[in-house]
Amino acid sequence: MASETEWQDMLREALDQRITRGDMELGIRVEADPSYPIEDFDANEFADWAADWVDFTMASTAGPVMPGTSETEWVTGDNEEVRVGLLLQKR
Repeated sequence: MASETEWQDMLREALDQRITRGDMELGIRVEADPSYPIEDFDANEFADWAADWVDFTMASTAGPVMPGTSETEWVTGDNEEVRVGLLLQKR
């Protein structure tokens, strides 16, 4: 059973390796079923998806990121055991 800190550390590491933009910050929220093994989470697939979302959101908003477009959620697991929320903030 992975702790919230372990989830946060794993996700932050995956995002830091894939997203190198200096013009924004990402907030991360994780809700994971304690029985879901952290090893089963595909961090590379998640980071690729998150990077695409960040690039699209930043490219499509000339000004401030508008409410509703600054948040997204990744859900995985056979029964949606893991939910990772991202909050994008421009610097």
